Amino acid sequence: MKSANTVQLKKRRSAAASQGGIGLIEVLIAVLILAIGLLGLASMQTNGIRMTNGSMSRTQAVFLANDIVERARANRTNRANYILAVGAAGNVAPCDVTVAYDPLLTVAQNDMAEWLNSLACLLPEADANIALDVPTNRMAVTIQWNDRNDDADDGTLLVRTQL
Repeated sequence: MKSANTVQLKKRRSAAASQGGIGLIEVLIAVLILAIGLLGLASMQTNGIRMTNGSMSRTQAVFLANDIVERARANRTNRANYILAVGAAGNVAPCDVTVAYDPLLTVAQNDMAEWLNSLACLLPEADANIALDVPTNRMAVTIQWNDRNDDADDGTLLVRTQL
């Protein structure tokens, strides 16, 4: 009996010895699959943050375009003073949080100064163009900005309206 038990014990030991390290390889493969999944998750999170920032900039551009249109609509008699040439906003001074109404300027001049300052404060490297067809009262506001991401597609918004 002892010899039969000894043979079975040796078979078990040799079977266990032949599988030595298999469990470790399985664990390493599981860790590798987990790492690949986590890298994919991190990539998705990064893209989500980038898209959120782009969406925020586009929303700010929409608010700014509507703001200047409403300012011009409220001051219809001086609507021609809201025209802004291409590139004129590109050299706007940096954001100034102390900008206030200046009684020595006209309403349109104050509106444009406040709006250009808001443009500089809210959108990175912004530029704008405001065109007005006086006989038809049609206004077109184009705002461009740098999305600050690596792709070449920077933000551009065009709003056309009738005053």
